[in-house]
Amino acid sequence: MSLLSKEKLRELTELAKAYAEERLAANAAKPYASREDERPGRTAFSQSQYRYSIQSSEVIELDSVMGDLSDKSAVQRAKEFVNRHRKKTFVEKLLEHAGEKNMSSKDLYKSAQIDRKLFSKMQNDPAYKPSRDTCLALAYALGLSFDEAADLLSRAGYSFSESSRRDILLQYFFMKGCCDLDTVNEVLYTLGERILGGSRF
Repeated sequence: MSLLSKEKLRELTELAKAYAEERLAANAAKPYASREDERPGRTAFSQSQYRYSIQSSEVIELDSVMGDLSDKSAVQRAKEFVNRHRKKTFVEKLLEHAGEKNMSSKDLYKSAQIDRKLFSKMQNDPAYKPSRDTCLALAYALGLSFDEAADLLSRAGYSFSESSRRDILLQYFFMKGCCDLDTVNEVLYTLGERILGGSRF
C-alpha cells in the first residue's frame, strides 16, 4: 500500500505522466543519433570518450606493467593492475550502498520485495547479474539518487532508455526522491505500465 494519500498519489501520477510525455516529445524532435546520448543530470559523452575513458597515465602504467608476459613477475603485475582498476560489480556496489545506509540484508530485500533466497544467492556471488527490474527495485529500496541508480544499473549491464515511457517514469521517481516501491508501482499501474517486482499494492 502506498504511503501517500489518494490525493497526493493522483497528483504524483499526473506530474509523472506530464513529465514522461514532455520527455518523449522532446526526444522525438531530436536527430536520431543524439537521442540516447543525453540523460537527466548527466553530460552527453561521445563514443570515443567512453572508449578512451582510461586516463593516459594509466595506459603508460599498463605498458610498463605488461612487459614480457612470459615473465611470471610481469603476469603478477598485470593481475595487480587489473585488480586495482577493476570497477566494482553490481553486488559489491549494492552491498556498499547498504552498508553506507546502515541497512540490514533483511530490510533491503523486504523493501525491494524480492525473495530472500534470491538475495542470499546474490550475496554469495559477487558476479551475480540479477534481472533489470530486480536491480531497479533494489535501487529504490536503497533510496538512491538518479545518478547513483544509473551507476548501479550500469554495473549489471543495464541503462535507462530515453525512448521508453516506462523508463522515463522510473527516472522521474528517482529524481523526485520517491523511492517507496508501492507508490512507484501504483503510478506505473495507473498509467498502464508494467510494475516492478511482486507488489500488488
